[in-house]
Amino acid sequence: MARVDDATDDSAPGFQSGASRNDQGSPTVDVVGGYPDINDSIGRVALGYAARGWAVFPCHSIVRGACTCSKGVSCGSAGKHPRTQHGYKEATTDAEQITTWWQTWRDANIGIATGAVSGLVVVDIDKKNGGFESWAEFKDANGLPDPDTLIALTGGGGRHYFFGYPEDGLAPKVWRPGIDVKSDGGHVIAAPGSHVSGSTYSWLNDQPVAVLPVVIREDVARSTGSAGSADAFDFAEAMRGLPARQRDDGLFRLACALRRKLGDNERAVTLLVLDAARQCDPPFTDEDAIAKVRQAFKQEHDDVPPGLKEWALRISVETVALAVESARLNLQTGGQVRSRPRPTYLIDEVLPVGALFQVFGATGEYKSFVLLDMLASVANGMPWMGKMVTKRGLTALILGEGGADAGTRVAAWLDLYKGTSDDLMVWSIEEGLDLQDQGCVDRMIDDLTEYRDRLGDVDAEWQVIVFDTQADHMPNGDEDKSRDFTVVKRSIQRIAQETGAAVGLVHHTGWDASRERGSSRQRQALDVVMQVRDGRIINEKQKFGPKFAPISFVTEERMDSLVVRLPSLDEQLAAGSASLEDLLADIRSLLGYLSGGGKSSQNAIQQAIGLGAESVRNAAKYARDSGWLLYEPAVKQGQKATYEVTAEGEAWLTESE
Repeated sequence: MARVDDATDDSAPGFQSGASRNDQGSPTVDVVGGYPDINDSIGRVALGYAARGWAVFPCHSIVRGACTCSKGVSCGSAGKHPRTQHGYKEATTDAEQITTWWQTWRDANIGIATGAVSGLVVVDIDKKNGGFESWAEFKDANGLPDPDTLIALTGGGGRHYFFGYPEDGLAPKVWRPGIDVKSDGGHVIAAPGSHVSGSTYSWLNDQPVAVLPVVIREDVARSTGSAGSADAFDFAEAMRGLPARQRDDGLFRLACALRRKLGDNERAVTLLVLDAARQCDPPFTDEDAIAKVRQAFKQEHDDVPPGLKEWALRISVETVALAVESARLNLQTGGQVRSRPRPTYLIDEVLPVGALFQVFGATGEYKSFVLLDMLASVANGMPWMGKMVTKRGLTALILGEGGADAGTRVAAWLDLYKGTSDDLMVWSIEEGLDLQDQGCVDRMIDDLTEYRDRLGDVDAEWQVIVFDTQADHMPNGDEDKSRDFTVVKRSIQRIAQETGAAVGLVHHTGWDASRERGSSRQRQALDVVMQVRDGRIINEKQKFGPKFAPISFVTEERMDSLVVRLPSLDEQLAAGSASLEDLLADIRSLLGYLSGGGKSSQNAIQQAIGLGAESVRNAAKYARDSGWLLYEPAVKQGQKATYEVTAEGEAWLTESE
């Protein structure tokens, strides 16, 4: 792997190359110009910091006043928490890794890991909590001038004083009111990071990093302050370090530790656990966090994981009082609500990224074949039933019944679509899995995570995971009881949060052929519900947008099995559901728009040429089948699927005019 330890001036804009150590063993970093070059990309600035020997990693940033994480404007650590799974533990000076990160998240804030890994201790002055007053009081009492060292201005109006990491180390600590000492296990956001206030982080001066003054080091060591920052992000860091199977238990044991510290103040414990749960990535639901608190007040456990116990013990009386005092309605303006990130679709109009969904139908309606077609399409990044797939990736079909013909079914699909692959498709067949058993769910999440990591494809992430059937995966549950389905819903929600995939359930119809079997809670709790009936896929619920129009499909026998697919143009014409003249006109409009450089997203096409979604899909499919149009799926994060007119398409367009 390429490293930047010996980088030249060119790799570190605004900074001299190389770091030195003064005669007291502390690192000295020379800064030239003080500020990163505003013409440089953030990733290039990150490489510049790494050239100083500072280990960096990507953090979320601020867009339109909201954190880029899923919590948006409601995030309590906006623009400060890591984008990577293990945060500061993954901080590095490796150029290849840093380049990969900022190619993936170009606007990510830069986190600099403090402590021995970077040779840095940072005194963090928080303006809003009286940090400047505490700092002035300490300096006056000790006759200490403002240290002559590298200083940064934070986005919130505070300051970061950078010092060398002492040879004998220094523990992180909440030192004085409004002042944190950031050391091992911590990090700071660096210039030109964005802040939720609208301001940015910047360098105040261009001084070398100085030795930590003895008077500060000794006073910090003597301080009885808590052992580190007590904000919610610290809880998230502790939780992030736990294996997936320990997350639920970890939050419960954190609630137990807080109960022991705070006695019977259940309200304070609830507020702190809620805050911690919301900052986790992925976050817990509020109802899950509250359930852990209630459980903690009913039973006691002493064996709290060390990391969580450490964070729990950091909570000061002032922090608890502030949490209780700040319990208010989370009121937001219309502008804040409008700025919340909108759900993005994995399959246009059909399936949002990370959605919880259900496909139900009577026996013999081909619902399992419909799901196989969906998973294979996503695994290959090709349109599903005429709907664009925006990101290819891993798919899993968890079969609770049957499975003997799974290989035959997928072989038939691959034979229909020449040149496709099942490399990103996996199966689990009749393993007796129970979505009501949280231990079983923990193991499933671990297996899914380990499989993705073992695959070694950096672009392969879980996109869709389907359990077929719902009944087989809740063997001890009662479908008619909303309480039992709620447990199943929370389990698939955990799987979706941990993997990033949309998670689906295959289910059967009830006595009413228009509804799924069991409790009405199912439809209420899920994001998308589809029914397969009479050769159509019918959208019964679409939480995040309008329902898509029913999709007609046909079956085709192939290789001792069958496949489902969209009807061909000839089949549509024979059935009277399409007009050849109208279709050719639509194709001319589509190719003319695209050949003129028009945007190729389906929504943009629809708006530009004034056609409905179904007309655009039919035109695009016929044009692709005729060799007039190429479709390229999105492969990497941030890419978009695109259409491109071929030379043959250009020729046909000219001839048909």
